[in-house]
Amino acid sequence: MKGSAICGYQLSEEEKLLLRYWLPAHIPFVFEKDLKSASRGMVCFPESDFSFACELKDYCLPVFIVAGSACNANELMNRCYNEGFAALYILPVNKSQLHLPSIELPEKKIPAFIAFDDERKRNFFRQLLTFAGFVVGSDFTSSNEIVEILREQTIRLFICDLDSNRIDHRIFFHKMRNLKKEVRHLKLPYMMFTKDFSIRGAADLSKLFDDIKPFSRRIMHEEEVILSILESFFLNDIKPLPLLKKRSLQEILASDTLLSQGVLRSLLEQSPQEHIHKFLWLLSFLDGGRGALLKPDIDFLNM
Repeated sequence: MKGSAICGYQLSEEEKLLLRYWLPAHIPFVFEKDLKSASRGMVCFPESDFSFACELKDYCLPVFIVAGSACNANELMNRCYNEGFAALYILPVNKSQLHLPSIELPEKKIPAFIAFDDERKRNFFRQLLTFAGFVVGSDFTSSNEIVEILREQTIRLFICDLDSNRIDHRIFFHKMRNLKKEVRHLKLPYMMFTKDFSIRGAADLSKLFDDIKPFSRRIMHEEEVILSILESFFLNDIKPLPLLKKRSLQEILASDTLLSQGVLRSLLEQSPQEHIHKFLWLLSFLDGGRGALLKPDIDFLNM
C-alpha cells in the first residue's frame, strides 16, 4: 500500500534489530526524518520521535507506532489517543510474550465519510478506518454538502458527531427525510451518530431523537463506535467458541447490545489474524477508567 509508515519509538538497539528481522526486506529503514520517503510507499523510521510520527499522521498517512519495552506505556497510550493514533504495539519486556502484528494494510476500497469538529477525533477515525480498508473523507463545510454526498450513494459508512457545531442538525435531518422521499430506492450507508453523554453539547437529544430515529437505532459514545468497528472489521469467527458468530456492522447497529471491552479483547486475542495486536492497546486503554460504553439516563430504544 502506498504511503504508510512504521515508526519505531524509543527502541533499544536490540529492538531495532528485531524490527528489521520482523519486517519484509523490501521495506526500507530510513534513519532521517523525511516525509517525502514515506509518500512513496511503506517505510520504517526506526528512530522516530513522537513529533515526527505526528507529522506523518498530519500528512494523512496511516501510521503504525512500534514502541520499545522501556517506554512509559500509560503515558504513550494517552499521547497516542489524544493525538489521534489508532495502531500501536508496545514490545514486551519478556520477548517470549512477543506477538508481532502483521504490517499488511488492505487496499483502500470502501468509501467512508466522517463529520467531526474535533481534530483529534477526525485523525483517530481516519487512522482506524484506513487500517480497516476504508477511503476516508472529512472535508465538508455544511449539512448541505453532506446530504449531497449521501445522495450520490457512493459511501458505505457515515459517522457524525452530534456535538459538532459545523452541522445544523435540524437542517441535516430535514434534508435527509426529503432525500428519502425524492430518491425512492435510496440506499443509505451505515450511519453512526456519536455523542459525549457526559457533557452538554450542541445537540439537544430530546429534540434530535425523533429526527435520528429513521436513520439509526442508537446514539453512541465515541468509544462504542471504536468497539463496534473493531468487532465488525477486525474480529474473525472464533473456532474455540463455535456458538459465537462474528457480527457485521449492520447487525451490531441493529442490536441492543455491544460487547464489553473485556469480552472483545478476549475474543480478539484468540483471533488468528496477526494485525489484531496493533489495536489491543485501545481495549486496555479504554477499559482503564475512561468510562467506555457510557449510556444516557434515557432508554432511547424504548422512548
